[in-house]
Amino acid sequence: MSVDSKVLEKIFQRLETLESKVSQLEKKLKPAESSTANATAVSAISDFEGLSGGISKVIKEGFLNEPKLVSEINSELNRLGYYYPITSVNKVLYIDFMKRLNLLTRIGKRREWRYVIRK
Repeated sequence: MSVDSKVLEKIFQRLETLESKVSQLEKKLKPAESSTANATAVSAISDFEGLSGGISKVIKEGFLNEPKLVSEINSELNRLGYYYPITSVNKVLYIDFMKRLNLLTRIGKRREWRYVIRK
C-alpha cells in the first residue's frame, strides 16, 4: 500500500464512524421534531372533547393557518358538531389558546379580531 491508500483508508474509516454517529443523533432528534409547539399543545387535548377539544381539532386540520374571524371559527366548529355560543368560543380562543398555550395570535382591531396560528 502506498501512503495515499493508507490515508484514504483512514478517511473512509472516519467517514463510516461519523455516518454512524450522525444516524444515531438523527434517531434521537426525530421524536423532538415531531413534538413541535403546536403539535404538543394540540395533542395535550388529543381526545377532542369539549370546546377546547373542538378548537384543537380545527387547529390540527389547518383551518387556522389563515386569519379567521371568531364567527368563522364558530361556524367551522358547528359544522364539526361542536355547538357553543360565540362568546364562549372567543373566550377559550383568547385565554386558553392565545395566552396560556401561546398557539394563536390575533390580528385586527376590537370586535374584528382574526385568530391565526402563531408562526
